[in-house]
Amino acid sequence: MSHSPLRCLVSGIQHFSPCVGHGLRTTIFLAGCPLRCFWCCNPECRINRPVLVCNMEKCIGRHACGHCMDACPNSAIYSSKNVIRVARDRCRNCGACVSRCPSGALFMSGRSMSPEEIMEDVMKDKDYIMNGGGVTLSGGEPMMHPQESAEILRLAHSLGLHTAMETCGFFDLDAPAAIAALQETDLLFFDIKHSDPLIHRRGTGVDNSRILCNFERISVEFPHLELHSRTLIVPGFNDDDATMRNIARIVKRTGSFLHILEVYSGICQDKYAQLGMPFSQFPASLAQGRMEAIMDIFQEEGLSVELH
Repeated sequence: MSHSPLRCLVSGIQHFSPCVGHGLRTTIFLAGCPLRCFWCCNPECRINRPVLVCNMEKCIGRHACGHCMDACPNSAIYSSKNVIRVARDRCRNCGACVSRCPSGALFMSGRSMSPEEIMEDVMKDKDYIMNGGGVTLSGGEPMMHPQESAEILRLAHSLGLHTAMETCGFFDLDAPAAIAALQETDLLFFDIKHSDPLIHRRGTGVDNSRILCNFERISVEFPHLELHSRTLIVPGFNDDDATMRNIARIVKRTGSFLHILEVYSGICQDKYAQLGMPFSQFPASLAQGRMEAIMDIFQEEGLSVELH
């Protein structure tokens, strides 16, 4: 396998992933995202550079170790109640402390990998994913790296793997690399977070005009593509009847009759603490009766609904 000069920051590779695509899959999380959703479940993938992660539960304490404090050139590592902590205003994410941490409490959020290196890792699962499974690109936003994504998916196809990708939909659909990536994608999960552009901007940092335009164009311009729309239901943001009905009608206009609803959960709270980021807490889930009412709205509009 020849190596290309392409490289991208990989936040993680999840082996034996039971969802996001058909069959048993290996999911690749690429760092970098153009959105800033306040409920994001993968905050380590927001920016396209490695960030220091501090898992205090693994720290063996200053009294037993403390080597990271000596290693930091910016004095950003300190101790509180014998537990190592990070002063984020001084940390430069250089990683000098990571190599001195014997417990794995300190680590970087991603590493640079070539498409070939990624696929070498993926193919460790070949006995499991070759039969009805495949590889899924996630993030972050894979289409922030369209060249790299296209090459990863091309390599996957060359090895006989089914390919899938998750996208927030905010990318340049006319870019040749983006077109190439979609041509190498068998199954696309496309997020529709809200129908109103102003509310969408308040919740994600961008309005939804490009996203909805891309959704409609993809449904027409890539007829080979299995396109699955989906919405994460975030309490207080998009869980009202009017928004759900508008989203259902947006989906129906493309000729699609299946929509995936996902229930928000705050289980990612630990990630925010480890990254030193503020976390917006919401109810873990809507009441069962409310979820059933939302599903009824989509069914009234003629759509089938899957609840994940």
